[in-house]
Amino acid sequence: ITGKNSGTDERRNSTAAKIVITREDIEQYGDSNLGDVMRRLPGVTSGGRPGRPGPPAMRGMGGGFTQILIDGQRIPPGFSIEQLSPDQVERIEIYRAPTAETGARAIAGTINIITRGGYSRKTNTLKLGLGLENGPTRPNVAPNIAWSRNDTLDNGLVYNFSVAADHSARSNDVVNTTLTENLGDGSTVRQAEAVSSTGVRDGVHANVRLQWRGSGGDTFMLMPMLAATQNSGDRTTRITQTTTGNATTDLPYDSSTGSTDSRFSTARLAGVWTHRLDDGANLRVSANLSQSAWTNDSTRQNTSSTRGTVAFSNQHSEQQDRTLSSQLKYSRTVAEDHSLVTGLELESNRRSETATQLLNGESPLSDFDGNLSASSLRTAVYVQDEWTVNPHWAAHAGLRLERIATSGSVSDCSGSERDPDGR
Repeated sequence: ITGKNSGTDERRNSTAAKIVITREDIEQYGDSNLGDVMRRLPGVTSGGRPGRPGPPAMRGMGGGFTQILIDGQRIPPGFSIEQLSPDQVERIEIYRAPTAETGARAIAGTINIITRGGYSRKTNTLKLGLGLENGPTRPNVAPNIAWSRNDTLDNGLVYNFSVAADHSARSNDVVNTTLTENLGDGSTVRQAEAVSSTGVRDGVHANVRLQWRGSGGDTFMLMPMLAATQNSGDRTTRITQTTTGNATTDLPYDSSTGSTDSRFSTARLAGVWTHRLDDGANLRVSANLSQSAWTNDSTRQNTSSTRGTVAFSNQHSEQQDRTLSSQLKYSRTVAEDHSLVTGLELESNRRSETATQLLNGESPLSDFDGNLSASSLRTAVYVQDEWTVNPHWAAHAGLRLERIATSGSVSDCSGSERDPDGR
């Protein structure tokens, strides 16, 4: 006879320091993106309008103090959790306090998103969704599709494959009014800025989980992931001004038009090997290799009714980020209520960036344009005792030593290198 804890049991058994959001909770409201799921999690806040959530934050602190993980690995720079479909998530673990294991990046807490895992049963699921948002001129349609397949092969391999794609269009009309009053003569200047913007986003995300189980209780998982998004938008601004009394103010420009186009892609390959020792302890070895790239192009033109084109700017930037990390973790239960955890972490990151900016055909920031490169090496070792006082209380005591070494260089368009001060 074999049994498995249900989602209700996992929520009931989780302590106040850790909350588990199960698959049943994720599917309850039929959200189309993971950002809306985050808004309902206990202790998690997210700014933005419904359907347009911002980055999650915990304990009333900013988003930079909350650590976001996917399958225990830090998300790459530029990756947004909105790129994940709720159908690709198995559960969400919320650690409401920093520990020696999670590190200093989790001052407010940690949110660990676990992707769909392999099941012993065969499943094949296809979901179609359609969202509608009223725009200033016409409705914006947001279709999405998600497909997931799970099966077990004869050699004991359990695999899960899921892919999701979505399209969304957004439009906004905003009017900002500023009133300036001279307290000396009572003259006033009323300035109204009308901003109309539109944006289109297309995204695709795919992840695979391959899992082998050995006869001795060892497990090995291989988890490739691929995500890509493209965003484009247009923005129009018109400024009007009325004055009373002796107030006179010249507008720098009357109208402005601009457009942006950005692309982001990331690929990750993660592997985890878990070995159960004879004394009941667990040894976990994991490695992660990822590469991300993003490009951004934007233009803006300011126009005056009396002087014509006042300014025309063009910006282009490209970035690449490569990360290689590995973790070694040893855990053992001591005296039934205590869990001893110790581990070692290594992470190497390299980033390169190229940026150019033109204003009226010239570079106003020539000292800052060019090729930038930076690298960092992070090492950490920790030991921690997790004490389950009772089903409602838990205590953590630990020590962590972490070291981060960074270096960078700057080179101009001709290829010659200089230090960050520009010499």
